[in-house]
Amino acid sequence: TSTQTYFIVISLNPDIYAPGKKISIRTVTKNYYIVKSPNVVSTQGFSFESSEIEIKKPASTVSVVGNSIIPLSATQGAIAVSALKLDLWTDKYTAVWKRLKLTGTAIDSDISAIKVYCDDGDDLFEPSVDPIINSGTDRFVLGMSEINLIHQQEINTSTKTYFVALDISETANPDANCGLKIDEGAFILDTSDADERVSSYGFPITSTSMEIEPTIDTVMIT
Repeated sequence: TSTQTYFIVISLNPDIYAPGKKISIRTVTKNYYIVKSPNVVSTQGFSFESSEIEIKKPASTVSVVGNSIIPLSATQGAIAVSALKLDLWTDKYTAVWKRLKLTGTAIDSDISAIKVYCDDGDDLFEPSVDPIINSGTDRFVLGMSEINLIHQQEINTSTKTYFVALDISETANPDANCGLKIDEGAFILDTSDADERVSSYGFPITSTSMEIEPTIDTVMIT
């Protein structure tokens, strides 16, 4: 005759991702409970239902591997000069990459634009083919640039490749050097649905140094 308390718990299938869905548990009639005869279940208290639980997006960890693909030199006015190759993937589920912070080693005015491209799948940097995912007009201010991705990128467990490239100003200082650096915390993710994070492994990511060469002019003598 003493009261005994029981708990009903549920486990969600980790392979099924249904954000925004809600679940609850309910018992409608006494027939939901089976007891050994001749005992019976009282009809009092039915039906009852738990409160709803919203299924939220599980948190993911994004890993980044960066490699320098910058050439030894580029001339004043060169467009879309390759600098960094970035490979991104998650340990599970998905994450959304929305911003990137860069540090530049050149004088701000030497770089006329910073561009971020998404590889089209051939693992080659081809600026005429690979889609650009930022505005293409970002620049350095005091050696720093925070780049908003106009086309935010969904990262999943399959590796996605990106390229960072530079436009060299036509008035860049000849014989100056430039390079890029990405520090830990530079990849900004959308955390509105889950507490996504970027692994600290592999940072900082740095390019080698590139020399800016003067444009070769032809002098006409008449």
